[in-house]
Amino acid sequence: EAFFAPSVAPNPLGRQGVLRFSTRRAGPLRVTLFDVTGRRVHTLLEDPNAAAGLHILPLDERAGLGSGIYFYSIHSADGMKSGRFLIMK
Repeated sequence: EAFFAPSVAPNPLGRQGVLRFSTRRAGPLRVTLFDVTGRRVHTLLEDPNAAAGLHILPLDERAGLGSGIYFYSIHSADGMKSGRFLIMK
């Protein structure tokens, strides 16, 4: 089984993109977005019993994010991973 480290594509993104990652173990999964000040701006996913495997989450207009640098935080049964991405509209 292939394992995908978290990545945002495209980066920088314009109107839409995706956050792609995989988990090895089933269990709670929460994906949160933060702005450069550390303020939580959007929760992409909160699932108390997510399946293991590939996850592809849309980053689009529904998140209400303007241009700027953002950070994602992925909390899963595997642990925590984070990264950043840029939106240029």
